[in-house]
Amino acid sequence: MPSASVPGTLYLVDAHSLIFQVFYAIRGMTSPSGIPTNALFGFIRDMLFLRSLDPTYLIAAFDRSEPTFRSEIYAPYKANRPPIPDDLQMQLPLIHQALEALAIPVLSAVGYEADDIMATLGTEGEKRGLEVYLCTADKDFRQLITDRVRLYSLRSREEFGKAELLADWGIAPEQVVDLQTLVGDNVDNVPGVRASASRRPPSCCKSSAPWRQSWPTSTRCRGPRSRRACEPPSRRYRRRGNWYAWHAMCR
Repeated sequence: MPSASVPGTLYLVDAHSLIFQVFYAIRGMTSPSGIPTNALFGFIRDMLFLRSLDPTYLIAAFDRSEPTFRSEIYAPYKANRPPIPDDLQMQLPLIHQALEALAIPVLSAVGYEADDIMATLGTEGEKRGLEVYLCTADKDFRQLITDRVRLYSLRSREEFGKAELLADWGIAPEQVVDLQTLVGDNVDNVPGVRASASRRPPSCCKSSAPWRQSWPTSTRCRGPRSRRACEPPSRRYRRRGNWYAWHAMCR
């Protein structure tokens, strides 16, 4: 559990991600009038837990319904996602009302996602000497990990930092964007490189440098699939689309 005794802590909550998580985890909960309350209950329960840690700052970041700049880069971005279930949609206004009653700031921005808000605030918080905790299950946030910025799971109530990233994926935070670019993201409908289905990096790329700096050494990769995964963005990548666009999407 993050220490609440450290002066200057900033907790940033990926609100929609958490709301969907608790909506599907908690079932069969309604108000006396029959209104579904499972997402409302689960979300506010977690926010109250975070409040109990006595953070210096606690902020909930929300996505918006308008298209973001990522849709301009790649039109099919998140196009595979179904609409929000009606039982969840009717709880969103109640969640906002509860956050207002709890005096927890809510931030969103037209053209951007909650991810972008959290990344911006987290980076600025770190510059000001704060210990930053990104409360999300989204693995894209792993690129933001530093000595002062960590992920925090509200389910396991555990931190996830550099050591955990190295143990899980075998890479450093500055390599996360390159890994995400190679493997793609089915949840966001972003294709990766066909030969790179695994989250584990090719053996020749397990260095502290970004993988694009390792591409000239792709001949050191063992096996044809690994060699293909290490190739520079050539015509093979272009057959899959604009590789550089994918790289921009992951940032």
